[in-house]
Amino acid sequence: MSDLFDNADRLFVASRSLQEAQAEAFGQVQVGIGQLYALLTDPDLPDARILLALIGERPRLRRDFMALQRDLALFSLPQQAAAATDDRLSERAFPGGRISLVPARRGGQVYLTIAFDDPVPAGPLMLIASAPDGSLQRRALPAADPEGAVFTVLDPSAPDDAGLIAALQSPKGSATLLPAREAPG
Repeated sequence: MSDLFDNADRLFVASRSLQEAQAEAFGQVQVGIGQLYALLTDPDLPDARILLALIGERPRLRRDFMALQRDLALFSLPQQAAAATDDRLSERAFPGGRISLVPARRGGQVYLTIAFDDPVPAGPLMLIASAPDGSLQRRALPAADPEGAVFTVLDPSAPDDAGLIAALQSPKGSATLLPAREAPG
């Protein structure tokens, strides 16, 4: 019986080695579940933009990413019922709270506020937003204050912030809030 398992192990290792060699020969980057997990939870991930681009290019990788995102999500902001319109939203309610985008009095900035109902999640958060075109944006957020709110300032002239704002304002956009790894320090 152990010969059967030994053969299965050897076949698995050989198959995996062949896949990796083929991917390397064709210049493909291999992405594992650990990297997807880090993308969803690690605010300091250096390859985040590369991984987001690969997820946009590879349907299977996107399915794996979305499944893991659903499993880890603390809160989900689905597409709005009014998704048939192109109106821009300034506030969205979700089970567990609401998110608001308000232009700052000082031009060129937008305030992002998330107000949580009870219970308030502990620790820092990661916001992952999906735009109607399928592009993904991520933003590390601080832990909620004692009143259950998270506040940050976005810069619409910065491409990542502009993409995040557009995804959150679109009725056809969606987002999730996930627990983020604590930054060392």
